[in-house]
Amino acid sequence: MKLLIRSHALAATLLTSLLVSACSGGAESFAPNALLPGAAFSNPLGSLAAPKPSASPVPTQKPTSVPTPSQVDLKFGAVLDANPLAPNGLSSIASLESALGRKLDYDTHYYWMTDAFPGPALVDDAANGRTPIVSLSCSGYTNADIAAGRHDVVIDKMANALKGYRQTVLVRYLWEMNSSIASNGRAACAGPNDTTQFNAADFIAAWDHLRARFIADGATNVKWYWCPNDSATTLPAYFPGVSQVDYVGVDLYDRTVGNYSAFSTHLQMTYASIEKLAPGTPFIVGETGALSSDQVTYFHGLKALSATMPAIVAWTYFDTVGPLADWRIQPATPQFTAFRALVAP
Repeated sequence: MKLLIRSHALAATLLTSLLVSACSGGAESFAPNALLPGAAFSNPLGSLAAPKPSASPVPTQKPTSVPTPSQVDLKFGAVLDANPLAPNGLSSIASLESALGRKLDYDTHYYWMTDAFPGPALVDDAANGRTPIVSLSCSGYTNADIAAGRHDVVIDKMANALKGYRQTVLVRYLWEMNSSIASNGRAACAGPNDTTQFNAADFIAAWDHLRARFIADGATNVKWYWCPNDSATTLPAYFPGVSQVDYVGVDLYDRTVGNYSAFSTHLQMTYASIEKLAPGTPFIVGETGALSSDQVTYFHGLKALSATMPAIVAWTYFDTVGPLADWRIQPATPQFTAFRALVAP
């Protein structure tokens, strides 16, 4: 069993607890991460300037192929710091790995398209054997303009930087694309065809164009991870096609106090909808969490729940405070004991 981790800027208060303890949602549906900190269009790196490419050498590693669910053990992880340059980001990851006694398999970061790649966080991932997941937002570019090739210079720069990274990277473009535009702070990404939600046809066209540019630039080490929210009725309209994705998933949280069965049923229904679109494609529960009062039941149930959905290869626990709730696992508690047992090798 491997471990998957994601980072989030809201986890600054988590660093202390990580010494002993152990990943877009907006205010919509079940997803609580509010995309990136700040309202409307603000850089997820806060007041920090765009990073210069790191001079640190990236260890050479052959990119891995996309596994099938039957080839891998179930992976788990936690959302930490979304800011790839935050001072506590790398130390938080190291603290979590120390507390769990193992290296992490994945590390998720939040980037705008105009940010510098790979940056210190991805270099650190390479040095520690982690595969990064880049949750990629629009930098104020509309999907229609991206699809029309108006930002190919920026796209090619990003593709070539990640190609030079020489390791597998999962890119999760405009995750929760079927959410409310306002709830995810993406107003600057909206074009003339977008209303309260992104125009589905424009999103697919932008996705296809991005992927095609990366392939043309030789960035075949980049794998494409489609991750909507749990609104099952909108899923087919936003799906780019099974040949255009390497991973699929969903962001979904257990927000009903004392009713784990409601969460599990809802996830199974959403999973079934996505499985019809992409049968057998590796499935990652991109962001998930439970309230403190329900965490023991939640953690005890995840393995059995996963067995009912065989395409699931990973869970990412949102171990921080979101705009809708506090999802943290407190140290030295039965909740943490249950989490540690769940992710133990």
